[in-house]
Amino acid sequence: MKKVRLLAASAVTTLLCLVAIPSAVAGGRGGNDIYAPGAKKPGTAAVEAISPKTAADAAAFRNLIEARVKASGGKIYSYQATQYTAVPASKGGATPMAFPSGCGLYVYVYKWNNASVGSSLTSCTYAVNYIQHDSNLYRLDWWGWDRRAQGERWTYNASSLALDISDYCSDQNNNSWKNVTWGKLTSGSTNYTATVYDEVYYACGGS
Repeated sequence: MKKVRLLAASAVTTLLCLVAIPSAVAGGRGGNDIYAPGAKKPGTAAVEAISPKTAADAAAFRNLIEARVKASGGKIYSYQATQYTAVPASKGGATPMAFPSGCGLYVYVYKWNNASVGSSLTSCTYAVNYIQHDSNLYRLDWWGWDRRAQGERWTYNASSLALDISDYCSDQNNNSWKNVTWGKLTSGSTNYTATVYDEVYYACGGS
């Protein structure tokens, strides 16, 4: 497994630009909401329907990724999304009230700049206490799924969090690539989780 490259998106005036986050090991970086106030941030219809904010976040995140892929002469084949659900109470504990999370998790995998990239976004209708992503990027080889990159990121008192992990394309073989992301968030006294993956088949290396 190769060294992880963690990337994050940030808003600069009216443009969303890429900012590299160097990391010697798979790990996390705390911080504020990665989008500036007023910036929009991807999803399937059911998840986008959580609120107008999550729908706008979904569209802007997708536009950012489409811009990356277009620069490499490719296209987005698919993406996946799911809602966060409350964690069941432990045995003997109180069951949390069944309030909806108001948050969605969106996951992409795609080729960009001679690398396979797994991107994920959590978007919430309102600021929550804590959001965390754990992502793993896999390539399907003849012996099975090979984990090529992994990363973790978290933030406090924010309404969104994004994480990119990537693996340099060492050949031009056609392979299936999968980004599996587990998300966790805390809102008030309730913990929520979500897990989703996106899988795409393409030739990673070459122009």
